[in-house]
Amino acid sequence: MSYPLIVKDDFFSDPDFISKLSKEFDYSISNKIYPGVRSQCFSKVNNKLFWYIGNRIFSLIHDNLPTYYHMKIAFQKIHPFVQDDKWNKKNLGWIHKDNCVFGGVIYLDKNPDKDAGTAIFKLKDGFDMQIDESEFVKRKLYSGEEVDDKEYNNAYNIIRDRYEETLRVPNVYNRLVLIPGDQTHAMITIGDKERNTIVFFCNQVNVT
Repeated sequence: MSYPLIVKDDFFSDPDFISKLSKEFDYSISNKIYPGVRSQCFSKVNNKLFWYIGNRIFSLIHDNLPTYYHMKIAFQKIHPFVQDDKWNKKNLGWIHKDNCVFGGVIYLDKNPDKDAGTAIFKLKDGFDMQIDESEFVKRKLYSGEEVDDKEYNNAYNIIRDRYEETLRVPNVYNRLVLIPGDQTHAMITIGDKERNTIVFFCNQVNVT
């Protein structure tokens, strides 16, 4: 089935407990395709938390829980790449698809920068493709390498200029945003301080 875009406020009954728990995890997983660092998947380090969140997500959609699902759920934190300029392109998210059944984010900052939310996009011309040169520059930044501002801005604009923003979801504490896997989207900006979230990606689900 095709999943809808969902925005759900007050997702956790006790978000302060989840926020406190996030500070106890080890953040050692990084990847050139996304900014910041993530914890291990909850299924590997806290199975109870994994099933609690996964089942709550599916309860928003189905009357009965799936007979099986494969999902990755983890904490993520991102520091601004450029301080005191949240609209610097190095602090903006790159438009992409998650290429899964659905993905999403749960915001965990109690006093967030509301601009550090999520935006939805559509193509201007209908031709969806990745540009290798832009991807290379993005991965340089996310891997911690120095990137020339002009080079980065040009690479970012090549992708950004091909899309039109259609929806903007502000960052609100304890808000879940579920995004279909084929929906183009991006983090609006990291914001003016550390951005803390739970990210999740569902790769397979069996529903009877």
